[in-house]
Amino acid sequence: VIVTDADMATGGVYGETAVSVMTTNCLGVGETSKTPSIQVAGTTYDQIDPTSVATFPAGQYLFSGASSAVKWAGFVLSKTQAGAGAWDANPGSTYVKSNEIVPFDGSTLGQTCGGATGCSITFWAGLACGTSSDCANHFGRKDNDGALNASISFTFLYN
Repeated sequence: VIVTDADMATGGVYGETAVSVMTTNCLGVGETSKTPSIQVAGTTYDQIDPTSVATFPAGQYLFSGASSAVKWAGFVLSKTQAGAGAWDANPGSTYVKSNEIVPFDGSTLGQTCGGATGCSITFWAGLACGTSSDCANHFGRKDNDGALNASISFTFLYN
């Protein structure tokens, strides 16, 4: 996805792509008191630039690789589709942080579970830089461009 510096300066989530995670034969297996879950893990911007923590709360939701040329941005993994919408005002309710555990218990939108068919959940991945004011602080001057990369892993577990 190509997003311009001017686009990023306005905020929002760009290039949303559905990411489906599926499990099979996990219900009724393992400890019956535990719920099949996945743990989402990857490096987020606040880990790449620890000094950003106090001034850039979006950083904990933006997955980014240390070798990325673009700073103050990353890939957000959302539990809902934002469409052309702006950054969510309450990001903790929508976006997934690194090491967050998402249970397959029907509590997340876009999630289905059923007997032998297993469980699936659809996340929405897109490029973002936080609120419109955060984005305006770091984009729009044509000095923050280049490639952005990130790795996000999903680990199955019973929680």
